[in-house]
Amino acid sequence: MICDVCKTEMNDATTEMEVSIKGKMIKVINVPSLICPQCKKLVVESLVEKVAQKCAKHCKDGILDYNDVKLLGFGFEKGKGQLS
Repeated sequence: MICDVCKTEMNDATTEMEVSIKGKMIKVINVPSLICPQCKKLVVESLVEKVAQKCAKHCKDGILDYNDVKLLGFGFEKGKGQLS
């Protein structure tokens, strides 16, 4: 993907984000993203954000590791429980 700010090729990266679920903040770590090596613009794809939001609804400890989320068909799975 090309950075829309400086037109440089973006690199794969990970980041952290917070998701608000019914007033409770859930920290999501290891979120796949893209970063521009030139201007440092960070982009998280909309599908990745939607997956993080959906899975955060089932997070009980306040921290969700995106690496633990597996896309299976039309649902999501974290550990052994189905999250669809």
